[in-house]
Formats: sequence, structure tokens, C-alpha cells
Amino acid sequence: MINEYHAIKASFQASSGDIQVEDGNVSEDLSIEATSGKIKANNNKANDILLKTSSGNIINENANAVKKLFIQATSGGIEVVNNQSIYLLGKLALLRLS
Repeated sequence: MINEYHAIKASFQASSGDIQVEDGNVSEDLSIEATSGKIKANNNKANDILLKTSSGNIINENANAVKKLFIQATSGGIEVVNNQSIYLLGKLALLRLS
């Protein structure tokens, strides 16, 4: 779990297992990728946010993407709650927006 971080650019990757990234303030781009496992990203702010998994679920709450929020799950589901972005791009089998 990554919590309360500040960076110009941030990238987190896991080949197996879950990634939880919360309360981040990134000046430019935030990228979180998992080959298999769940991505949970809460309260992150960045210019562009990319969340991507091949197999697993993505839960994204309270994101503030200045430009783009891109979320992709090849298999699994995506839950997006209370996000702010100019562009919200999603590719998935199952998407729930609220």
C-alpha cells in the first residue's frame, strides 16, 4: 500500500498481487498497472491518470485528473466513483459509474 505521496511523475507496477495507492499528489502523470490482481486507487490527483490490469478489478474513487482518466481491465470489472476529469476513457467488460 502506498499512502500520502508527492511526486512529479509516479508509476507503480505489479506482476501478481494487488496494488493500493491512496492520497497522492502528482504534478504530471500517475500510472498504476497490474498483470493480475486488484488495483485500488483512492483520492489521487494528477495531470493524467492511467489504471490498467489484464486480469482483475479496478476500484477508483475520488480521483482528480486534470486532463485524462484512462481505466482499462481486460477481464474483470471497473468501479468508478466521484471522479473529476475532462476526459474519462474506459475499456472493460463491466463498468459501474456513480
